[in-house]
Amino acid sequence: MKINLRIIFSAASRKLGTLLHKVASNKHFQRFAALKPVAGVIAKLSNAEVGAKVELTSFSGMMTVS
Repeated sequence: MKINLRIIFSAASRKLGTLLHKVASNKHFQRFAALKPVAGVIAKLSNAEVGAKVELTSFSGMMTVS
């Protein structure tokens, strides 16, 4: 039995990327990010490693066995 979770994660990462793009292209966010104290924090965060721990508690759908 093989379950491909790549599709689920790629859809979620695509949605997250779209959201981040919308925020980053917002003119108010760009003005806020241009402030010196904020720019320093953003620079520190951009060099930090980011991760997520995910626990799957339920999974539903159609299973195909070949």
